[in-house]
Amino acid sequence: MTTINPITSGKGSGASGLYGAGPTSSSGTMSFNSKTFLQLLVSEMQNQSPLSPMNSNTLMTQVATLTETSDIQTLTGLQRVLAQLTEAESATGLLGRAVQGSNASGQVSGVVQGVLPASGQGSPELVLNTASGRQRVALSTVGAVASNTSALQQVEKAGS
Repeated sequence: MTTINPITSGKGSGASGLYGAGPTSSSGTMSFNSKTFLQLLVSEMQNQSPLSPMNSNTLMTQVATLTETSDIQTLTGLQRVLAQLTEAESATGLLGRAVQGSNASGQVSGVVQGVLPASGQGSPELVLNTASGRQRVALSTVGAVASNTSALQQVEKAGS
């Protein structure tokens, strides 16, 4: 994690120094957590003017903002997990059914024999038993589903 240098008085301090020197995530966006907040708060208190100390209302507003930001990040993470679980449930619902999807080899049709978990932000993969052997396709590439292979062939003929 990147450390935050204290904000110094004089040229270069102020809003641009405060917001431009924070830690960033791998995507280049500002990463803000309670440790970052406390570092900023301590730095702000060390560098405040003794003639005009920080208002307690301002401090409470900042703490409330931190809590709200943390709660939003938690909710976003939970939504991501829920979406992954929903996709996994959809994938397991295809076991034993005939599907048509695509992979690096092109269009692939076969009966779903297994499901592999999503890797990273990807979609779960279906393991298909095809005429040419076992093939993998991402759930997100599935374009047709049928109860059996002959029904899938009818769907494929109707689509061409």
